[in-house]
Amino acid sequence: MQKHLLKSVILSSALSLFSIAGIAGPQYIDESGYAASGYDVVAFRDLVQAAPGSEQPEAIPGKASITAEYNDSVWAFSTEENRDKFLANPAKYAPAYDGHCA
Repeated sequence: MQKHLLKSVILSSALSLFSIAGIAGPQYIDESGYAASGYDVVAFRDLVQAAPGSEQPEAIPGKASITAEYNDSVWAFSTEENRDKFLANPAKYAPAYDGHCA
């Protein structure tokens, strides 16, 4: 009986992974025309968060002159270094769920 249960769990897990992959799509783009509303997603990772209840640091806007394409979208960056970091590992910096609210 345990062997049957283990097979069921493994099969369910595998099917879940395939169904999640099918949900992925193009990055959400708002009226700004850029992914992440034109903010530099690499710079966002470097922001130091303030204590809960305190005002949080402002996001860093990207520049129209420093962009990259990924996931059928244009991403803007505040520096060329940040753009290069993004291009080296876009999945690290791109918002989860293609930018849609989870």
